[in-house]
Amino acid sequence: SSATPINLADRGFFERTVETGRFSLGHYIIGRLTGRPLLPAALATFDEGGRTRFVMVAGISLDWLEDALQQIGIPPDMELIVADRTGTILASHPSTPDQIGRPYPDERLLTAIADGNAGVVAVTGLDGRPRLARARRLGGDGGAAFVMASVPRQASHLSAQDSLWLSIGLTVGVAAVGGALAYWLAMRGINRPLQIIDRAATRLAQGVFTARLPALPADFAPLGRNFNRMAEQLGERERALREKTDALEMSVEELETQASELRFIKDNLEQQAMRLASIAEEREVAREQLQREVERRRRLEKELRRLARTDGLTGLPNRRYFMEQAAREIRRAERHKRKLSVVMADLDRFKQINDGHGHRCGDEVLRLFARSCQRALRGSTDVVGRLGGEEFALLLPETEADVAAAVADRLRQLIRGLKVETPDGPVGATCSFGVAEWVPGEASLESALHRADQALYQAKKAGRDRVVRWQPHGSDELVSV
Repeated sequence: SSATPINLADRGFFERTVETGRFSLGHYIIGRLTGRPLLPAALATFDEGGRTRFVMVAGISLDWLEDALQQIGIPPDMELIVADRTGTILASHPSTPDQIGRPYPDERLLTAIADGNAGVVAVTGLDGRPRLARARRLGGDGGAAFVMASVPRQASHLSAQDSLWLSIGLTVGVAAVGGALAYWLAMRGINRPLQIIDRAATRLAQGVFTARLPALPADFAPLGRNFNRMAEQLGERERALREKTDALEMSVEELETQASELRFIKDNLEQQAMRLASIAEEREVAREQLQREVERRRRLEKELRRLARTDGLTGLPNRRYFMEQAAREIRRAERHKRKLSVVMADLDRFKQINDGHGHRCGDEVLRLFARSCQRALRGSTDVVGRLGGEEFALLLPETEADVAAAVADRLRQLIRGLKVETPDGPVGATCSFGVAEWVPGEASLESALHRADQALYQAKKAGRDRVVRWQPHGSDELVSV
């Protein structure tokens, strides 16, 4: 049956068995399964090292005790009771089933027993009549139970007390002998089942889960069924545990295999990561080198573009770049209907300076002229370039020819004041200018430059160091000297 589990760890008989390892009996109880009076008993089983493996608990039926009292020759009006140490009635004569398992109703007897009083005690019997009683413990002063005999009070008198004590003594003796005999017979019926249970429990403790109990006496039948059920459950759990263990071992092997594979993958990944890091480092170095190379090439290209556009000596735009800028200004002047003038400039007697004072002096004169032009012109709009040798050109957007001639004359005067220091003393220079105006509709500056060059030729022819403006009718006009 499926009963609610009971914790027996704090029961006295259970504790005594655990402490001493011996068979032990408990106090009177009513069996939960049978509803009959029982004495609980505990028996321990041990392993090879003497350690407790299991403690088996069983309930011993007290029906035999009731039968034993009925078989003893007792006078009709004598009341005979067997009780445990707490005064709980275990058996009685005459039989009183409703009193079994209950405390003896008169505490005077229990008090006398507790005080060790061996005399006669006046009590109220189970039948409710006044009685004279005497009791004796079974097993001496430390016994677990006692026997009490009583007679009706009116049936006794002072002169008959000796015969009463004799009767009580004999009754107690007979009860003690009968009880001992019944106890011996009961123990003989108990020991055999207990030995069988002990051997089966020992095998079960050794892991033999096929151990089963055979058919036992009725008092032990529930224990045998529970033992077999427990053994079967333990066997099933052991098999389930073994299956789980086998599955776990297989899982562990699979995990170890996976772990080994993961370690292999990890090692490969680490090696690949190292290679990738090395490649990344090499790429970073290559990227930096490439970036430096790109920057170097960018600077080189910039320098090449600058060299392609500028004159290396003076830093002014060369003829090619000057003509590109002139083309842009012509398109702008054409679009906005603006004026545009050009000035041709040539240093006077420059060959004599080179021949007489050296090319270094000549180069310095050219650089001084270039710097003077840059100071005299509007840097954001006017353009000056070296066309070759000592010949220069000025492009003046949004400027008429008269204004351009005035600008050229200021530049001429500025150059006359420049001197180059040489070992032979300071060397000066003069410059001649020819001015012409761009005519709307001309696609390039070539025609205007040609006209300005004609005016420059007239300035040279007229004595140099002067500005000449080109006239459309061929009669050149001398603007300044």
